[in-house]
Amino acid sequence: MYCLNTATGVNAHDNDEHYMRKLTFREKTENSRYYGASIDAGYYITSNAKIFAEFAYSKYEEGKGGTQIIDKTSGDTAYFGGDAAGIANNNYTVTAGLQYRF
Repeated sequence: MYCLNTATGVNAHDNDEHYMRKLTFREKTENSRYYGASIDAGYYITSNAKIFAEFAYSKYEEGKGGTQIIDKTSGDTAYFGGDAAGIANNNYTVTAGLQYRF
């Protein structure tokens, strides 16, 4: 079995803690795109037990937006609007297992 997903207008938020520099960066982006796909297969070894495997992939295209910088030492903050920040992500999972139905 397989599944395909897409979405537009995806919003993302990010919080980066830079401990050695004592800074926090907060980003917010809008109107990115998301793509996802998965495929799985299984085989019943008994009427109740199945071994299976699945592969899933997700991609969030780069979204651009503003960033806020917080200085943890002084408490000062600064905001940079426009496309000062960018957020994107690609990931995948591989799963294998045994499923048993009671």
